[in-house]
This record gives sequence, C-alpha cells and structure tokens, in this order.
Amino acid sequence: MPLFLIDPPSWFYYLLAVIALIGLFTFYKNQTGKSLAIFAGTAFPLLITLLIDYAIQSPREQIVKNIQAIAAATQDKQIDRGFEFISSSINYRGHNKESLRAAAMNAYNMYDWRGAKVWDFTREEFSQDTETTATQGFMTSLEGGGGVILYCKVKFVKEKDGVWRVTHFAFYNPLNRDKGTEETIPGL
Repeated sequence: MPLFLIDPPSWFYYLLAVIALIGLFTFYKNQTGKSLAIFAGTAFPLLITLLIDYAIQSPREQIVKNIQAIAAATQDKQIDRGFEFISSSINYRGHNKESLRAAAMNAYNMYDWRGAKVWDFTREEFSQDTETTATQGFMTSLEGGGGVILYCKVKFVKEKDGVWRVTHFAFYNPLNRDKGTEETIPGL
C-alpha cells in the first residue's frame, strides 16, 4: 500500500475535510436525494483515508511509537524494557548494547537522571533509505542533572522479527539540528 495512504500528511486530511464540508453544505442547503449522494461521495474518501491510516501503521509511526516507548521506559527506570528497541548491532562511540545499558543505569545514580522526554516527530525529520533502514529526528530533554534539551537523530533497522530497532543515535544543539557538531553526553 502506498505510504501516502497509510501515513497521509495533515494537509491531505484538511483537503478531504473541506471537500466533505462542501458536500455537507450542499446537502443541508438542498436536502434532496441528489445532494445526499454528493455528500456521501465527498465524505467517503475522508472515511476511507481515516480507516486505512488507523488500520495500518507506517514505518514512521512504528518508529515514533518505539522512540516513545524507550523514553517512557527511561522515565519509569525500566531500562530493560527500553532496550527491547535497541539493536544488538548498535555501536555508539565504541559502546555496544550492554555497555550502553550499564551507562544508562549508571546515569540514574551519578547524574540524578530521571529519564528522557521526546517530542516534535515531524514527517520532514523522517527518511526511509530502504525497506529495512530509516532515520528519525526529534527533540529530547534529558530530565534531571541539568535538564538538557537536545535534537536527536536516530537510525533504525527493521530486524528479522519485524521490529524497528535503534542502530545509531546522535545528539545536536537544538538550534542547529543536525547541521552543527555532534554533542557529547556525560558518561558516554
């Protein structure tokens, strides 16, 4: 199914809604069988688009859901639950999955870290390179220990079990996004 139908942009919904409202206005004004058919014909594409969008998750929607699950796990101090979405092939500045897990546990004790909050998942910050690789950018705040706000760019791979998992991530100054130099995180 085309990505445009399973993850339509907001403007497409607005367009279909305006067309449906015109059909509704036509029906309200005339109240005939023909105007009812016009309304049904204009509302049907909006209804079908909604059903397809909610029935099928796009890769972007799955990735955003996984990022939000990782952030929720950090806030609940359930590191293992968050690491379900980290690939065993991850390599971040020489850290593998196990050393990243240890660094995350250490951050709770050393830096008064209370987890991460994430937001600003726009379609413009998403790119799917192949059927099994994608990148998503978003804003994050590292709660506690100073409450730093950063722009994060995360690379994902769709593994054999069908789950999108993190293979690499990088943090940047939120004003420059990924155009500036990569920021370092204490403990990593």
